[in-house]
Amino acid sequence: MYLFFAIGAFWSSFVLSLLFLFTTVSKIQQLENYKSAKRMMAFAYLLFCIISLYEIIIRLRGINLPTFRTSILIFATFQLYLFAHVNTSLIDLRYLSTKKLLYHLIPVAILSLLNLGSYGGHWKGNYSNILYYSLLLFYTISIIFTVIIFFKHYWSYKKKFNNYFSGNNRDHLRWVYHANICILMASIAVILFCIFSEEVNVIFPSLAIPFYTFYAIHFFKLFKHFQIRTTHRRGSNK
Repeated sequence: MYLFFAIGAFWSSFVLSLLFLFTTVSKIQQLENYKSAKRMMAFAYLLFCIISLYEIIIRLRGINLPTFRTSILIFATFQLYLFAHVNTSLIDLRYLSTKKLLYHLIPVAILSLLNLGSYGGHWKGNYSNILYYSLLLFYTISIIFTVIIFFKHYWSYKKKFNNYFSGNNRDHLRWVYHANICILMASIAVILFCIFSEEVNVIFPSLAIPFYTFYAIHFFKLFKHFQIRTTHRRGSNK
């Protein structure tokens, strides 16, 4: 059952990452930030593709729980910042900054490399445990940090939306809020998995497939909406 969902997660994320990479967007200035967000999502989906392949390989070879648990934590930390950054930028275009994202990912990369070093026997015993729980603590703090940042921008966005539009207007970014709630719940599940039990690991690929598909569909629908609206505005100005 686990292999079935892991293989499904690999192929679905691979196909969706190609869509993010190669789907064309009109060369309109207003859509430049969305193009950058699309590239970030391509990287996030490719990362999920890689971790799914890794899970398939270690499941076939025989799983090493500490290694698998640390790998999931590393992957989850990177995904948390990628999705949080893109989600926030979708409701506030001024937030999108590759440099800002890189600053956030530097400590993630350092802690990840240190933990990967323990795989090669560079750090063992207590040092390995200290590195693992340091990454877990950083991940927990990151969840709190990204949630606060997102909701701060989301409440600002909703206030502006309600001021400018009537109650009959459709909020095309409502799905971003739901997606962020799902990410928060998944992040809490990762912490519980890392601390308490390995029995829940089958949940990750089985739930990840519908979430990643849902996110991609709404992301591309958002592009289509803004392309149509921007093109209409340009035509009206002429």
